[in-house]
Amino acid sequence: MSAKIELAALLEVVAQSAERGSPPLPDVAEVYLRQAQGDARLTGFAYDILGHAHQHFSEHRTAQAAFRNAIASFKQAGELRSATQSWILLGTSHLLNGEPLLALDSWADAL
Repeated sequence: MSAKIELAALLEVVAQSAERGSPPLPDVAEVYLRQAQGDARLTGFAYDILGHAHQHFSEHRTAQAAFRNAIASFKQAGELRSATQSWILLGTSHLLNGEPLLALDSWADAL
């Protein structure tokens, strides 16, 4: 199995755990991000994981930046479904940060 396929499988498992409320620590998520560089799709997943990691510690602005980077990476990779999911995550982050109008904007962009 190639390193890229192994990384993709790992990121898929970590992303699922992150979505369920068990993200890795931000430092670990940064390692995944470095490993994913050069592949827009994998970079998008790594940014989503990083966003969850920061969100878990209520570091909303940092999480929002990660989700925005995930959106850009997924768009670059042509992964519109994944970009849409990242827009939803961005909206949720805004809502958790007490920014309901920005949350609505993000969710509208997901449509």
